[in-house]
Amino acid sequence: MGRRKGGHSMRMSSLLKLHCIRPLPQRSVWLSGYKQKARCIHSSAANGDFMSWFKRKKQEEHQEPVKDTKQLIKDIEEGTNEASSQSSSNNKNRLELIPENFIGEGSRRCKRQKELKLAVSSAPFNQWLSRDKITSDNQLDDMILQATEKTLGKVDQDVQFSDLVAKFQFTKFLQSKSGYLIPDYELTTLSTPLQFKRYIKEKILPSANDPKLAYKEAEPNAIHPFSDNYASPNIYVVNDVTSKEQKSKYDTIMKEIQKLEDDATRKALETARSA
Repeated sequence: MGRRKGGHSMRMSSLLKLHCIRPLPQRSVWLSGYKQKARCIHSSAANGDFMSWFKRKKQEEHQEPVKDTKQLIKDIEEGTNEASSQSSSNNKNRLELIPENFIGEGSRRCKRQKELKLAVSSAPFNQWLSRDKITSDNQLDDMILQATEKTLGKVDQDVQFSDLVAKFQFTKFLQSKSGYLIPDYELTTLSTPLQFKRYIKEKILPSANDPKLAYKEAEPNAIHPFSDNYASPNIYVVNDVTSKEQKSKYDTIMKEIQKLEDDATRKALETARSA
């Protein structure tokens, strides 16, 4: 009994060892390999922008605390070790010495611009018109008399200009002293000092004394031309139509249209009844 029991236990232990060292079935090995192949690399969400990773890394590498501009300029001017060491260590953040990377203007350019500005402001052609403009007939009479005596050497204001040079000198003196510019058309057509006097008295002085009469280009219908103002037969001016006249004309046209439609409807009904 003792032997049998001992032999039976030895046989069971050998069977257990044999079963433990036996290789796994092929099916279980294939399943474990499949699970390893299907294993996820990471668990984050997919990102379509692949280059954003490099961009983020680059920003993280060069990200530095922003310093106060005044303190930074002061450190650079004083030549402190902190500013020099920082500028020498951060070679990646250095800017090239090209005009696009400079802010402001150089000393020569600033000096040149100041000189040009001063020259323009003190140029005679910017100050040839008088700031004190004439506003009365007495001032106009004195101005015309001065211009006639200085440029023509005469007192008579109804005399023709001898040439274009004399006319140019007269008109320039008149405009500079009166403070008003005269249009080129008037400068070309007017031929005596008296004509210039009448033009300024009738066209310029009324609007100068009353701002409501001044021409305003921004306003609609600022100019009101009439056919009587033009002697040429090939010019025809259509008079302005007021809003009241436009509305009246529109109502008349709509009434005529309504009347024609009613007549057409009535004739159609009569034709249908007779048929």
